[in-house]
Amino acid sequence: MGPLVFLLAALALVAGFFALTSWETARGGRLFAPARARFDERVARAAFVARHVDWGSYFASESRVLLLRLGHDLAHLSLRFVRFVERVLARTLRSLRARVAHEAPAGEPTRPFVQALSDFKEELKTARPEDLGNPPE
Repeated sequence: MGPLVFLLAALALVAGFFALTSWETARGGRLFAPARARFDERVARAAFVARHVDWGSYFASESRVLLLRLGHDLAHLSLRFVRFVERVLARTLRSLRARVAHEAPAGEPTRPFVQALSDFKEELKTARPEDLGNPPE
């Protein structure tokens, strides 16, 4: 049944084409002439482009542009992700520093490492001779 429908549709289209051409010949003009003229121009332009364009270099150029755009978008998205993580970490660090500042006593250093560095600097100041420019005699 399917092939019969396609065969009848093809025969109807061919019969319609012949009826239209005979009617246009008898009348001396084309049916929908302006629209058909515009369509003919577009088809001619498309055929010219299809014959004269170097499709290999066109697709190479377009794929290069596409890859550059994808790379740019990927870099932009990764930068936005890094900035998001940075903001989250900065907020977390700020809240942790605020807690430590409230918990630590005001007069004492907060860490033993800082105290050890301060003591070492004091030892260096006292162990250094005053006049480094003149060697001992």
